[in-house]
Amino acid sequence: MPQTPRNNRLEVARVLERAILTGQYRSGDRLPEMHIARELGVSQASVREALQELEGLGLVLKYPNRGSVVTQLSGDDLVHIYQIRKELEPLAVSLAASHIRVESLRELQDCLAAMRDASDRADFASFSEADVRFHRLIWGSQPNRFLEKSLQTVCLPLFAFDLIRRHSAPQVDFTRTIRQHQLILNVLRSRNAELAARMMRRMIEQWLRQDLADYEML
Repeated sequence: MPQTPRNNRLEVARVLERAILTGQYRSGDRLPEMHIARELGVSQASVREALQELEGLGLVLKYPNRGSVVTQLSGDDLVHIYQIRKELEPLAVSLAASHIRVESLRELQDCLAAMRDASDRADFASFSEADVRFHRLIWGSQPNRFLEKSLQTVCLPLFAFDLIRRHSAPQVDFTRTIRQHQLILNVLRSRNAELAARMMRRMIEQWLRQDLADYEML
């Protein structure tokens, strides 16, 4: 677990979010408040509030008499998430194409460099972390904060599932994923909003097919 944060629900939430998205907690794992509080050196109330924050993002589910667990996705869940993602993320990338700053383009390039480095080391967790950061940078580079929040809620559980897939699949096509993300960055640099939306929609359809195929292997 990362270094102990100050006693603050948002900081604890970010620590737990990263632990989920980097595979330290897996789909279906319980998240016991008392154990986490001891491990991080924070109050149990801070952990409880942090878990509520993550529940709002879709990363955590809370069950009566069981407590909080990392979100599990069924095949139907994947289809339903992708139905929403296919509408929202192309809109986000098209808006970003018109509004993204040069500094954000550099940050996206840094994410790609991190993905390449992680690919060379076959480091699934670091690759996934850079991949998630790439998408969140795009969402944050467009002016609609409600769209950004919606994408976080819809897609973060999907990214957590994707990390599980990367750990479980016998082969992972890092090269293809990097190439797809490079194409997205190129079209953002061109400021072509229509092409950006069309390209993102096509890639999302490809990712759905791949995720459904990999789901059968889990």
